[in-house]
Amino acid sequence: MMQSLIRDFASLTQSIPDLIKNGDTAFGEEKYDDALNHYLAALKKERRSPVNTASIQSAALLHKIGIVLAKTGDSFAAMNSFEEALKIRQDKLGPGSEDAAETTAQMTKVLDEIRIQNGVGQRQFVKGDKGVSIEKVSVDVGTNLLEWGDYKEAERILMEFLQVVNENKDSNDAEKLKALSAMAQLYRAQGKYEEAKKMYLEALKTARKMAADSQNPSIKEDISIINCIAGYGEILRKAGDLWQAKALHKKVRNMLLAAKQNTK
Repeated sequence: MMQSLIRDFASLTQSIPDLIKNGDTAFGEEKYDDALNHYLAALKKERRSPVNTASIQSAALLHKIGIVLAKTGDSFAAMNSFEEALKIRQDKLGPGSEDAAETTAQMTKVLDEIRIQNGVGQRQFVKGDKGVSIEKVSVDVGTNLLEWGDYKEAERILMEFLQVVNENKDSNDAEKLKALSAMAQLYRAQGKYEEAKKMYLEALKTARKMAADSQNPSIKEDISIINCIAGYGEILRKAGDLWQAKALHKKVRNMLLAAKQNTK
């Protein structure tokens, strides 16, 4: 009890750089509980000011916290921390930044560990007791890998996810749509236009299903549907089918105008 109070007092009196330095030292000595306490204390100090809630420093600390949690075996809590760090790094530095790539790589590693823990042969995505949807994380990791050019790994993760959701009738359509759109962009970036067309058509089918299921009439011209049609039209243009591409782009313009009218 006394040691805990002394440690808490020491954390209060230390600066953020000192807390980070001590956390790094403890981590290097494999004293993970001490490292975690130092990083959490630094994060708490950093976030005392509302403007620093989503600062680059906060993201760096969340990344460190995620690594420590992963080392201690708390994979779901680690993924929560990495997700928050990644969002800040993407917003502040861009999806293709080195820092965002670093966090994405750590998320991929933890994601693989979670799958191993839950049985690789089952090929199932699970939800942990900390509320992390591995389904969602898979899509986020895949799309981020796509954004910084790791096409092979992005395709592996997204295709694995799509196989699972296609076998599960209760799967999340929004995450499926995001994965299909990412796959279409991935194939498009590599010049694989036939594969890209298939993905855009499947994405469009999913988007229309979501619109049909919605109680909101304005979602009939939902931007996800428009994006799928626009993407498909662009693929046709690149493949040389200029007449049909032009017709689809005209349809997209009309849909955008209709969507704009619905928001007034």
